[in-house]
Amino acid sequence: MHLNNLSMSKRIFGGFAVLMGLFFTLGGVTISGLSSTENRMRDLVVINQVAADFAELRTLTSQVEASAQTAMGTGLVRDIDGARAGLAELRHAIEGILANAAAAGRGGVVNDALNAVSAEFNRVIATIERRRQLLDKLLAMGIDMGTTAEALDTQAAGAGDAAFASAASRVRTMVDNSRFLIVRFVMTNSPADSGLAEAEATKLKTAYAEASAMTPPTPRTKRFIAALAEDIKALPLVTAELITSSAERASAARALSEALGRLRGAAKAEADDLNERRGAAIGETQAAQSLMETVVIVVIVGLTLIGALMGWLGGRSITVPIIRMTTVMHRLAHNELSVEVPALDRGDEIGRMARAVQVFKENAQAVNHFRAEQAEAEMRAARERRLTMDALAEDFQSHVSGVVHLVGTAAREMGETSLSMASMSEQATNQVATVAVAAEKASDNVRTVAAATEELNSSTAEIGRHVSRANATAVGAANRAAQTDTIVRSLADAAQRIGEIVSMISGIAGQTNMLALNATIEAARAGEMGRGFAVVAGEVKNLASQTARATDEISGQVGAIQQVTAQAVEAIREIGSTIGEIGKVSAVIASAVERQMDATREIARSADLAATGTAEVLANIASVTEVVASAGKAAARVLQDSKILSQTSTELNTQTDSFIGRIRVG
Repeated sequence: MHLNNLSMSKRIFGGFAVLMGLFFTLGGVTISGLSSTENRMRDLVVINQVAADFAELRTLTSQVEASAQTAMGTGLVRDIDGARAGLAELRHAIEGILANAAAAGRGGVVNDALNAVSAEFNRVIATIERRRQLLDKLLAMGIDMGTTAEALDTQAAGAGDAAFASAASRVRTMVDNSRFLIVRFVMTNSPADSGLAEAEATKLKTAYAEASAMTPPTPRTKRFIAALAEDIKALPLVTAELITSSAERASAARALSEALGRLRGAAKAEADDLNERRGAAIGETQAAQSLMETVVIVVIVGLTLIGALMGWLGGRSITVPIIRMTTVMHRLAHNELSVEVPALDRGDEIGRMARAVQVFKENAQAVNHFRAEQAEAEMRAARERRLTMDALAEDFQSHVSGVVHLVGTAAREMGETSLSMASMSEQATNQVATVAVAAEKASDNVRTVAAATEELNSSTAEIGRHVSRANATAVGAANRAAQTDTIVRSLADAAQRIGEIVSMISGIAGQTNMLALNATIEAARAGEMGRGFAVVAGEVKNLASQTARATDEISGQVGAIQQVTAQAVEAIREIGSTIGEIGKVSAVIASAVERQMDATREIARSADLAATGTAEVLANIASVTEVVASAGKAAARVLQDSKILSQTSTELNTQTDSFIGRIRVG
């Protein structure tokens, strides 16, 4: 099959399929290598975690050993519980490690070592608890024997039996020595101290046998001897058991230390072995990664070369024909219709494009032929349209020109008529104006009389209002004078009370001054302890003195206020009397003004009647004037409208001539 007959989509998809196959090959190789690397890395993670956990076991075993040593040293319950908690933590950690170690194929030796550690640890704890029980028993026995031996020695010394008293004293001494040596053995855990404690217990038993063989001098000494019998008999046995328990504890501690050592050794061996495996796994991973990189590089280079070759071949089979086709299309776009279209015989998209371009070429040739025919038809239509427009212009001019002439003639006649009407309206207006002037003069005279009368009436009324206001003001002033008199009297009373309060404050200030003086005297008697109080008393005294001076000044000011207030009361009384006289005079004046206002009203009424008649005459003249003026305005408007109509007629004639000229020009 020829390449030119294949469609571009088939060529492109074929090349793309080849490239995708190569890419899938590269992806498969890459995924395989990455999967192998991932498995190795996962194994490395497990190995690293287990190795780190084995390394941490050494720290945990040291902590367990230290807590066991502490519990053996103290024997306390909290230390024993702490040691057990440490062992539980160690066991929990090892169980977690063994879960990972099982995945790594390790952990059997460590598990055996842990079981041995647990067994030895339990033995150590058992010896510690047994030793603690024996110590508690020895402590109780020592307290009982010490108390009883002391009481026996005291009673025997006062009983009068020297031999028994000497035997009782030896028993007491042996009891104290045994208690001391047992405590020292417990503290040192030394074999020498254990031998001394056993020997002293034997001596105590012998001394007690000698004392008990004697006859007690008193019943109390007899009871004390009998009370010591059981404890002294049991003391050597308990002491020997304590020594044995201490030896067992030491043996168990050594065994625990050895078991912990074996556990640490097993953990170290496992960690070392895992480190070796980690190194080997890292080497294998690096080698596999290098191989993977080489394969990927080779495949990428091959893909690049194949893709470039396919792109060059495919591009050349497409771009060269397209460039030729583009050149032909460019020439066709510039109306070069004689050019030959290439690749008409190809079976791909370029061949279809060439055949489409050939169709465009043929269509362009047909369009050019159609445009030539259309231009010739338009020229014929233009000639026919010109003839029609000329005929229309002639007909329009013949009809419209006559109408425009008639409108202009009517406008001129209307203007002449409106001029005549305006002249007659002006003459009538002048005559009416003459009559109006005469009537206006008569009306002015009447209005003058009325205005004078009204002014007189207003003046009289104004005087009456002023007199009324003066009378009201006088009454108000009298009332305010009375109120002011009351206020001033209240002020005088308040000033009197202020004086009393000032006297009271002055008395308090004097008493405060006396108290401050007494406080100063008492502070002086107190000496150094009262110095601060003396300072405060001095400040109080100063404040009291200042208060006294202030009250004196206030008292003086209050006295002055009282004096001025008395004078103000007297002056206000005189003002009230004067205002009363003014009110009486204002009443008389108001009565006279009222009578004058009545006479003035009669004169004003007569003048008003005359003014009303004159106003009616003026109103009638004004109506006539308005009618004449309206006629003049109407004539003026008609004249203005005739001018506008004449101008419009002229403009219409001009526009008609212009329109006909444009139609004829075309």
